[in-house]
Amino acid sequence: MEFGLSEEQRLLQDTLRGYLAEHAGLDRVRTFANDNEARARDLEQGLAELGIPALLIDEDLGGVG
Repeated sequence: MEFGLSEEQRLLQDTLRGYLAEHAGLDRVRTFANDNEARARDLEQGLAELGIPALLIDEDLGGVG
């Protein structure tokens, strides 16, 4: 039984890690922590473009599952 990540999961992990490293660095996280930024629409848009929200939706409903 395989308990590690699949190749597809590793690719997604690397893609997401790279995106967040580029767009949500420590300064940005501190801004959120200090309540100086309530919502990051640019991050939401970028994550949507990567298809992250579709991970929460079953394939039979049009998501990735």
